[in-house]
Amino acid sequence: MNGDLSNSNSPFESTEYELVPQFNPTVGRTQWKPVRTDYDYAQEIALSGYGDMLHDSDRNQKYFEAIRVAIKHVRNTRPDVDVHVLDIGTGTGLLSMMAAFQDAKSVTACEAFRPMVGCAKAVLKDNGLDGRVQVVDKPSTKLSIPNDLPQRANLLVAELVDTELIGEACLSTYKHASESLITPDAVLVPHGADLYCQIVESPFLWSHHRLCQFDSTPHTGLTLGRFDPILHDMAITSCPGAPSVFDIQASELEAVNSEEPRILGDRQIRCLLEKPVLVKHFNFSPPADQIQLEYSSYITKTQDGAPLTAVRSGTAHAFIVWWRMNMEPTHTVPDISTAPAWACDPDSAWRDHWMQAVYFPRQPLTLMRGQKFQIAFRHDLLSLWFDFPSSDTFQSQPTSPPEFERPICNCGLHYSWPRTRIAHLHTADYQRTVTLLVDGLRAQLNRMTPRSVHIVVVSDCSLLPIFLSEALGLCFAGHTIRFDHIDSSACSFRFLNSVYNHVTEENQSPSIRLFDSTDSWIKSLRGYCAEQVESGTVHSVLVVAEPFAVAATLPWDAMHFWYAFHEIRNAFPGLDVHLFSPLRLRIWGVLVEFDQLWKIRAPIGADCEGFNLSAFDRLVQPAMRQTQAAVEPQPLWEYGGEARSEPQLVFDLDLATLEANSQVIHHPAAHLQSVSSEQSTIINGIAFWSEWLVPNVGHADRGSHWYAPAGPELSIRSGERIRWKSTGVQQGVTLFPTALFTDCQKPRSVPVSVSFHVPIGEFQFALDTSEQ
Repeated sequence: MNGDLSNSNSPFESTEYELVPQFNPTVGRTQWKPVRTDYDYAQEIALSGYGDMLHDSDRNQKYFEAIRVAIKHVRNTRPDVDVHVLDIGTGTGLLSMMAAFQDAKSVTACEAFRPMVGCAKAVLKDNGLDGRVQVVDKPSTKLSIPNDLPQRANLLVAELVDTELIGEACLSTYKHASESLITPDAVLVPHGADLYCQIVESPFLWSHHRLCQFDSTPHTGLTLGRFDPILHDMAITSCPGAPSVFDIQASELEAVNSEEPRILGDRQIRCLLEKPVLVKHFNFSPPADQIQLEYSSYITKTQDGAPLTAVRSGTAHAFIVWWRMNMEPTHTVPDISTAPAWACDPDSAWRDHWMQAVYFPRQPLTLMRGQKFQIAFRHDLLSLWFDFPSSDTFQSQPTSPPEFERPICNCGLHYSWPRTRIAHLHTADYQRTVTLLVDGLRAQLNRMTPRSVHIVVVSDCSLLPIFLSEALGLCFAGHTIRFDHIDSSACSFRFLNSVYNHVTEENQSPSIRLFDSTDSWIKSLRGYCAEQVESGTVHSVLVVAEPFAVAATLPWDAMHFWYAFHEIRNAFPGLDVHLFSPLRLRIWGVLVEFDQLWKIRAPIGADCEGFNLSAFDRLVQPAMRQTQAAVEPQPLWEYGGEARSEPQLVFDLDLATLEANSQVIHHPAAHLQSVSSEQSTIINGIAFWSEWLVPNVGHADRGSHWYAPAGPELSIRSGERIRWKSTGVQQGVTLFPTALFTDCQKPRSVPVSVSFHVPIGEFQFALDTSEQ
């Protein structure tokens, strides 16, 4: 298993290549990359997301049983009528086969995703059901009777929901089916869903939504200074935020529900309702006019009819939302539930294709124990949103439904800076590192003879230029200082440009100069230097980064600063140009047994509720090998797992001495060795993270500072659970298609080789999971 994961048995037979433009965040520019002509087709299949859903045995079993019960119900209540089944969005054809297995008279399956049409037909053939199920390659809204269906169906089976329940347009699909495709008395699997909500206090969740206050303390000394009013004005603090749903594995949040007031920490929540509140029952069944495409209401009572009341004192920061899907009308089959573990729902199970959704109010609501309150809820065709009504609205006991618009960011921050990035700015790890950079630059400037200094920050979505400019000022230790910021993210550039310009206009003084590329910065400096050369002023350029790049998917990809440093040095050979930080990059790896994450890449095999889905594997597995890198990003704090080895250094790069004309930097192969255990253990993946060396100028007594924004929060020990950092960039993961087994008699060693191709800015990973 090596970096390109190629496979000669791939069904994608094209050997022709074409050049496509791709922005490379590592080098900070667009490059032409050769890809096979069927790359887009293969990528669409690889990203279709069926695999982890088909590994959801709870889902599969409940669907199978619900279809059996539904067909029996149709036959018992209408013995003179044959069962005609319509399967909308059949995918692999699994639900259609379940219906055919119960001897339905006819089964029609429609599928709009063309690659899956052929897959469904192959699966049906492998299971001897190709003559029992008709597959139509159309969306359900394009079906007609009798051209596509022999008659209206009296049993509709479908799986049309997502984490947000309605985000895949299930409501309009069911409404159209009720109007045009199924009988008025048709039975549906599922036939409805109940949406639930818990109100939680959680500074951790809220930190993904709002910039924190940076109060200067002896520990950090960080201050936003002149920039504080604009970054914390009403436009940002009252902005409803990003409209996209914030989906997470909420089971990884720790529910702290003691009555004792305490400050909540990382990943902690406090539930303010005694039990989750039912937000709405969604009906999927006929008649069509009962399927509401838009709806709004005030939620004032619990299911028991009691007023909605806070059971604990706290600040309501977020709504955590999930659903229970009602499988069939007799309620014989238990619901499929996406409730988090701390909700103690017996029908819940771990899933990745359906998680939990987090929504934020415009402003948090302070609640006292026993205080009554209301929730404003609304949905349209595709989205849900929540808020707390104003106190005036609450006191007036409104009878009309609330009218509040879908949240759309109007301040620029939420659509330009990722939520996890905003949250990372709140962490002690980030603030400690930035403080070290500020102190280090202060110490560096104190050591230098007076001159004109350009401090160039090369990072996206960064507050570092602000912290530096406010800590150092335009004149420091006899130096004249200019603060420049290169932000390659177009959205972040627009947001910060408005912030910097506002401060310049308000204070009538120079602020931070912002550039969208290293080239534009170089062009600007050429004219400035030409004016200064005659004066004999000595110039120095200090390049500094956190580092962070919006387009960097893996933690080590944010190396744009190094390329910027060399472009500047080459453009101005007569200037004193230094890379101040970071000075070194290290990548670490550890063998892991993931509890559940392995399912998203593992083949399904020949026994999915008794059906052979090998044809699906033959389609998807080669597509993943062709289009997906050996290492993919994942937020590992959401996915539990145990270490099966000690951490091992797999790559080490000295950025201070690396030359721009270098070609390929190889690191000796590292062997990730499993630790002997008396019991058999499983290894199904490798987790990777990076760390950056930040100089301790002026603090030699503190030793080296390695900044690992995607690293483990606690030291990793083999055989123990890994606790990963929960904000910022994601970790890198390699998931094995087939797990490795090890015991005291058979330890495993997985060689990992990492190389860095300097001209194109790409890291390549090669690993071997074969028997050693």
